[in-house]
Amino acid sequence: MALAEATKRGRPAITKKCATDKDLASLGDLVRLVRNSFAHGNITFSQGTNSEIKALRQWNTDRNKRRTWGNDPRRR
Repeated sequence: MALAEATKRGRPAITKKCATDKDLASLGDLVRLVRNSFAHGNITFSQGTNSEIKALRQWNTDRNKRRTWGNDPRRR
């Protein structure tokens, strides 16, 4: 499904967080990038006040370690 169609159907809009982030065309692209971030260990957890997970940050990089996608602009 195209991201524009998903947004029309009520899904949150996916926006680029950094200038180097690639444009996503579909939900399939998003799922692939989320999978890659987990597979390559490009994730960090932020701890809340009661030791719960407050936030999950994920990102992907290319072979030159340049960021290509992520949900936190402070990461690579």
